[in-house]
Amino acid sequence: MNNKRLDEDSSFKIKPLKERTLTFGEKIQRAGEAPVIHNQILTNATVNQLSNYLFNKGCFNSIIKDTLIIHKNRQVSIRYDIKIGSCSRLNKITYQCDDNGINSYMDSIKHISLLNEGDQFDTYILYQVLRSH
Repeated sequence: MNNKRLDEDSSFKIKPLKERTLTFGEKIQRAGEAPVIHNQILTNATVNQLSNYLFNKGCFNSIIKDTLIIHKNRQVSIRYDIKIGSCSRLNKITYQCDDNGINSYMDSIKHISLLNEGDQFDTYILYQVLRSH
């Protein structure tokens, strides 16, 4: 019935619904990301992760220091100073077996090994070698 009235009377128009206004919190949410609050526990966790990564790559004597920089506008930056010591390399790789047949087989496939003398120590590669056997 409303459709008939629309057709008959062209002055009849549907009024748009009034938009509700946004609350203060909704306006802030639309403005951008929520502020990030500095947490020293997370900074320590990052230092620990960096230390673990370097250790797993054979850099056993690395030193990692973090510095908190506070800017005028209350923003914070974190600087990580990393001193990497000498990284360990694989010096000598030996395979021991009492069976001569297995020893000759190991010598024949040595060139395709993931572990080679002079390579940097890497726990991920060691894990791959152990997992493949």
